[in-house]
Amino acid sequence: MTAAELAAHLASLGVDVHSIGRDLDERYCLVEAADGWHVYYSERGQRSGLRVFRDEDAACRALLRDVLADHGVQARLRTSGNSGSGT
Repeated sequence: MTAAELAAHLASLGVDVHSIGRDLDERYCLVEAADGWHVYYSERGQRSGLRVFRDEDAACRALLRDVLADHGVQARLRTSGNSGSGT
């Protein structure tokens, strides 16, 4: 999975708790850096749970798992009838 594919998939689910390509507060972030792909939650300028992946696919799948594990996202997906699967 590429970052563009991940963005399209999350958009199709109506999920907007993430940022791909830049750091935004109160978001799950996927950012490409010199040492690989960074996946983390950004809160008040702090990167919580930072993980670095060499592989774009692994980083995208990690971000997708993080987003879909979020209780707020789960509640919205249940309400909308969308399971979030399909990757």
